Amino acid sequence: MLFDFIDLSNGWAYLAASLAILPLAYILLYIWMQRTVEKPPRLTFFFIFGSLGGYLLLRAFAPSFVSMMVFVPFLCVAFIAVLCGTITSIVTSHRSGFHVAAAVSGCLLLLAMGWCATSGNWGGMTAAGKWDDDPKNWSRAFDGQTKPPDVTELHSRYWKSLHFTDEWEYFFQLHPPPNFLEVWISSQNLGPVPVSKDNTPPFFEQPSWFLPKPVEGYELWLPRDDPYDKFRIYRDRTTGDIFVTDCST
Repeated sequence: MLFDFIDLSNGWAYLAASLAILPLAYILLYIWMQRTVEKPPRLTFFFIFGSLGGYLLLRAFAPSFVSMMVFVPFLCVAFIAVLCGTITSIVTSHRSGFHVAAAVSGCLLLLAMGWCATSGNWGGMTAAGKWDDDPKNWSRAFDGQTKPPDVTELHSRYWKSLHFTDEWEYFFQLHPPPNFLEVWISSQNLGPVPVSKDNTPPFFEQPSWFLPKPVEGYELWLPRDDPYDKFRIYRDRTTGDIFVTDCST
């Protein structure tokens, strides 16, 4: 979903960490530094704890397009703040274990931010990316459903873009049990059509294992009620394997 706001399997843990655990930890650290160190690195630790808390708060509402949109400016501001705080802790004349810890923690956090900015799915902020033969692809493609245990998934690919519109595509090669295809065809209101290059559309990133034979070697079913729908099921006339694909455009 484009606005899939919260992952309840771990969202509450992220919320608790960002809104309760990290603020409490910073307050305790602040009190400790005030009592033991002259000119403690309060601001540096504030930026570090705040950046971690902000990330976990956004992660609680991920994967979603909204979390990604907020994450981009947040990452820029947090990077600058942590960088300035880390430099201040490094060049200060008041050396202590807290200053060293602030400098090291800041450097590690800056490296982590760099990784988030260059990762394929923005550090988990969105569901964007490309997954080949991933066990979670079935759930990604079919609205969180679990793959039937008697279906053998030979190959799969799921792709979703980082674009502001909902762009995705999936491919599956399956070895089904008896009657599985018939039930799927009936439940989806699909109808058989003669397979040809005209009704086998070009795909964004078609994997090499998808429909490796000439199109004449397959049977094809399309939605009866929407001839322009991109959902397609092919069956290999020889092996009985089925190939399933759909895309958002």
